[in-house]
Amino acid sequence: MTHKIAILGASGYTGAELVRLIATHPEMDIVALSADRKAGQSMASVFPHLRHLDLPMLVTIDQIALEVLRNQTSSIAEDMGVVLSMTAFSPNIKERADCSAAIFTPDGEMLAQAEHIPVHLGSMPASVAAMIERFGTEPEPGIQYAVNDPFHGGTHLNDLTLDRHA
Repeated sequence: MTHKIAILGASGYTGAELVRLIATHPEMDIVALSADRKAGQSMASVFPHLRHLDLPMLVTIDQIALEVLRNQTSSIAEDMGVVLSMTAFSPNIKERADCSAAIFTPDGEMLAQAEHIPVHLGSMPASVAAMIERFGTEPEPGIQYAVNDPFHGGTHLNDLTLDRHA
């Protein structure tokens, strides 16, 4: 699986070094580079030592739109966690809030997470990746998958990761 990467602040020296490292990684593809003062220029014109790399042009990022989008996705994940807690039968979930919620892309990358139990959020990507590997990215509508395999992100016997494609 190739990971799509966007680098904010790519025209600084640290950003350029990050571009150099990621551009040669076999499983990463740089799809966007941002730089406020150098927008519209190529990375090769800003950093000639990167001219051999096939990179996108530098663009500006609307910081307000980016923050609104980030907050919207985080809010959805938080609301998922609230609904889970409110509808649960188990006191571990209902009273102790021993649950987590996150949103993933169809490729299995975590897009947003609710601020719940960190161990769940650390293991969720492995569970989602296992479900995608086993069932693909196009499941039947309405189907939910449950995983508690310790080799695929399960933390202990009673923990379940539920996945539903939206």
